[in-house]
Amino acid sequence: MEQQIKMDRRAFVAAVGASGLFAPRSMAKPARGGAATAVLNEIQDVRRHGALGNGTTRDDAAFQAAVDSLPESGGMIHIPPGTYLRTEPTNTRGKPILFAGSGQGATFLKVGHPDNDMFVHSGVDSAQFRDFTLFHSVQRTGGAYIRIDPGAGKIAYSSTIERVRMYGHYVGIDLVRCSDTRIRDCPMIGNARSYACVLLRNLTNADSGDNSISGCFFSGVGGAGIRQESSGGLRLLDNKFNGLVDSFVLCPQYKGHTTSILIIQGNSFENASRYNILLQKGADDSIFTYGSIIGNEFGYTPIAICVSSDGNIFQDFIISSNIFAIPENGTAIVLDGGNTFSVKNNLFRGISNSGDSIKRTKNELNPQIEGNIIKNLNS
Repeated sequence: MEQQIKMDRRAFVAAVGASGLFAPRSMAKPARGGAATAVLNEIQDVRRHGALGNGTTRDDAAFQAAVDSLPESGGMIHIPPGTYLRTEPTNTRGKPILFAGSGQGATFLKVGHPDNDMFVHSGVDSAQFRDFTLFHSVQRTGGAYIRIDPGAGKIAYSSTIERVRMYGHYVGIDLVRCSDTRIRDCPMIGNARSYACVLLRNLTNADSGDNSISGCFFSGVGGAGIRQESSGGLRLLDNKFNGLVDSFVLCPQYKGHTTSILIIQGNSFENASRYNILLQKGADDSIFTYGSIIGNEFGYTPIAICVSSDGNIFQDFIISSNIFAIPENGTAIVLDGGNTFSVKNNLFRGISNSGDSIKRTKNELNPQIEGNIIKNLNS
């Protein structure tokens, strides 16, 4: 048995070592705020702790035992191929841990509880999740598949979630008080009961944030692709959104916080039932400044971009070089309460002549609209 474990370890290290995960301790890159990234010279295999991966036996205790066997400095939890029935949360107990499966088509976590979180990271050091699939066997009505929350008054830095596929979530990834988080190459497909694929909240430090989401696929008939309720910067780059209620919602919920910056670039938005991008008033005196929505494709949604505020919350945004395909009676952009929105050099094309390119109300302050190309539309 010990010989087999060592062979598995060597094979796994060889498979992922090129990513730099197993750099010597002296080469480990420090995370922002003084938190150290996980040093992955400790590896635990969930099967060694009793996980069966047969899809019918609960493997929660084995997952938690593997975590508890790691030192406080953290390490890696290896999840070999199999289908692991999960009903209770796995808590990192604040340790910086990499949960590594064997691929989206090999390692499956079958979620058998309606509202428990499945993974909870409660530390300020980074957590990492890679190469597995989460799917539901019961209807999800609450909770998240992955929740990162260091607790009140703290910020979790530099976590990574990549190549993790999710089906049937209520919330897929819940980032609570997180900064410098990277979500990459994750397909996330919800259902009619879903709230959001990714939820960002409770970060009240306007100088933090800088989270990024790239190369992901968001789909489903319910909820939002991404919903941001917190302060802090966010970058959405090269993602695909299809068939959601709202693709992206920014609704600041925390009073007295000025925050920036939002960058939405190179994404494809299609077939939302309501909005592709919704900037919506939240807390009365929250302010979000500096946003750029550049080089995206918008298709066949009733309203592609909607700013719904009172002229004080969303300030100094650029909407430029986007392509809009506007359905019958649809509208590309509604400006209803932004302040100093520059809408320039976009292409608006209607599939009939009954749609509109831009509508603005008296609540919109200091709009700058010029250089746009409008084809086959009312206005």
